[in-house]
Amino acid sequence: MVYLIHMAKSTLVLYEPLGSLTEKSYYWNEYVQFYEQDWGGPTSPFGVWFGNEYESFVQAIAAHLGVDKD
Repeated sequence: MVYLIHMAKSTLVLYEPLGSLTEKSYYWNEYVQFYEQDWGGPTSPFGVWFGNEYESFVQAIAAHLGVDKD
């Protein structure tokens, strides 16, 4: 089952069981907040990453969430 969460600027597609949404709500709220406010999303409306953008994003979001990037 796929759940779509629509926010003001982004759509987050989660491939997770519904129960995990409440368990991980803090994580997903922080992820969306970082993505929209601090990162600005990928440079393409199609979600395409260029060069080292994806690796930079992974490092930045991991630092923001306080988790290991792996």
